[in-house]
Amino acid sequence: MNQGEALDSKLFEAVSRGFADAVRRALAVASLDEAGEIDVLSQTELAARASIARSTLAKYLGTGPEDPAANPTLDVICRIADVLGVPPAFLLMRPKDWSSIAGGAKHFIDALQKSEARHLLSNLGASKGAGSREVAKAAVALGRVLGTVEDENDRLLTDEIRDFRKATKTSTATVAASIPFRHDGVSTTHLPVLLCLCGLVGVSTARN
Repeated sequence: MNQGEALDSKLFEAVSRGFADAVRRALAVASLDEAGEIDVLSQTELAARASIARSTLAKYLGTGPEDPAANPTLDVICRIADVLGVPPAFLLMRPKDWSSIAGGAKHFIDALQKSEARHLLSNLGASKGAGSREVAKAAVALGRVLGTVEDENDRLLTDEIRDFRKATKTSTATVAASIPFRHDGVSTTHLPVLLCLCGLVGVSTARN
């Protein structure tokens, strides 16, 4: 197995375990009892509602470290998410992804204390257009102000640090470009906080 395959395997394992853990946690509170109190939704009931074989669901939610990693299809993930009332993407998030979201919120609050960041955030929020390239450039610019995107061209850097900074810059741009500001009702007024989040997610993803 080469380095690229090893990284892919590590990412797959983490997302797979995150999926199984997220579904199990959601099942613990996904129903209501006769008194209207939060209650457990059984795997049998989830399987029935999602039109999945009970044995297949059990395979996806294996509880032991030796169990094979779950690899459900996107269709199955969507059906499970729909039954649980959870955005599909949330079922695929690793603990580090949730930490990045929390960090992004704090980062946004901290950014409001910096005049340069406030100016940039204000301009972003007032923006009328939000093409992928423009959003990506804005995310990188904001990352430079906030310190999540650093100069990758410094000749004094080691190759390892330079590669990491390049990966962070690229990841920040691609995460930002993936936000559908022109579709699905995502408003450009959300740009400031979402681009702060992109910086933290970019750093986290570059460290995979």
